[in-house]
Amino acid sequence: MIGALPSLIGLQAYMAHAIRNLGGLGFKAWMPFAFQTDNRIWRSNGRIFTPSTEVVSANRDRIERDRLLNAAIANRLALSRGYNATEQIGALFEGARTNEMLRNKELDNAVYNKVRALITVNDIASPDRAVTADKIVEDTTASSTHLIGQDISYISGNSYAFSVYAKADERSELKLTLDSPAFGADGDAFFNLATGTVGTVGSGADDAYIQKLADGWFRCVLVDTATATITKGAFLLLSSGSETTSYTGDGSSGLHSWGWQMEIGEFATSHIPTVASTVTRPAEDVRYDNTSEVLVEAAEGTVIIVVVPDFDIADLTSPVTAFDLSTALAGVKLRANDFGDKWEFIVRSGGSTVANVNSSTRVPIRGVPQVIMVTWKLNDFRIAVDGVQTDSDSAGAAPTAQNVTFFIGQENNNSRQWFGLISHLLIFNRALTLRQGNDVIKTWIQPISPRIRMAA
Repeated sequence: MIGALPSLIGLQAYMAHAIRNLGGLGFKAWMPFAFQTDNRIWRSNGRIFTPSTEVVSANRDRIERDRLLNAAIANRLALSRGYNATEQIGALFEGARTNEMLRNKELDNAVYNKVRALITVNDIASPDRAVTADKIVEDTTASSTHLIGQDISYISGNSYAFSVYAKADERSELKLTLDSPAFGADGDAFFNLATGTVGTVGSGADDAYIQKLADGWFRCVLVDTATATITKGAFLLLSSGSETTSYTGDGSSGLHSWGWQMEIGEFATSHIPTVASTVTRPAEDVRYDNTSEVLVEAAEGTVIIVVVPDFDIADLTSPVTAFDLSTALAGVKLRANDFGDKWEFIVRSGGSTVANVNSSTRVPIRGVPQVIMVTWKLNDFRIAVDGVQTDSDSAGAAPTAQNVTFFIGQENNNSRQWFGLISHLLIFNRALTLRQGNDVIKTWIQPISPRIRMAA
């Protein structure tokens, strides 16, 4: 079940049982990312298929099953929890991001501006279990603010996601703010570490949300769009309660913080540690050879994929791709598209798009697992989300044979990377009916991934 990683022997037995029972449906391959620490594909002939290319960055942390962080391992699948740290487990895929915050675990460093606040260094265990989390302590100045921040060089028109990990002590409220004139009117938001909720969000902010981890830790995220190209501060202000940031401190009260991050984007991504300079986490790159259509057959097929987005559909400014087996001439791909705010399954044949079926009613939601099933064959193309068919097309040629690369989490030109988890991906060489697909999900995926919810 979801609480414990099955042993390899247990997974092998389960997959062997599933493969025997799914054979009549044209089963070809299953990637149970939720229960393995590499990118193996379990094929219908019982053989293990491994990637032709696998690039996974070590410049980030992942959320473990105990809801604490652990460093990713280079070129090894980053098994992680979903964004709210309580949802489905799967392989973490992300596009490139850069953490602009320097020394993001060292709040005592001179790169941080402390205003009527002191730092107690390495006071408690941080979200990665090391005793490196600092305490921000208010001084005794009367009727004033108590804050810490770092100057960042912003570029007008870019969206920025500012995030900090925080844990309550004597103070359980904080305010994140992005300074004007970099953001016109200050973008800000209050966060309550006792209840794990977002409080008042300033009218200048684009978004604010909170992520729960273990041991009382939360990740607080503020998003806003810069209106000027300038260097200004990103600050954390202590609050005495009831969203009050101007008060007389007692010289000992405060809260803990760690892992500050500033990245260009409409949502926060996994924690990227920094020291003396900024650090970039490159895009993930996982590909499988499809020579002789060993995985996906062009003439007819079904793909069932379980995802947990790190974003809301409204956050996107360009499409992000869950899988792609296509060229300019022919193939299939599934992506979430910001244009029209929808899931989009695209089929190409003879150099033209022959089908584009979508779901604009059931769309990606941050931290919520979704099951998408797409099917294709001559004059029959369909998409279903969470067990509900949302669109179909009854005209169009099937793609020609695709002896090309099967991309997971990005498009075939190393662009439009997925952000979030992919926990299961099943491939069939038949176009399953909706009932057949739902039976597969309920019988074989849900028992080992019970967080998945079906609407039908």
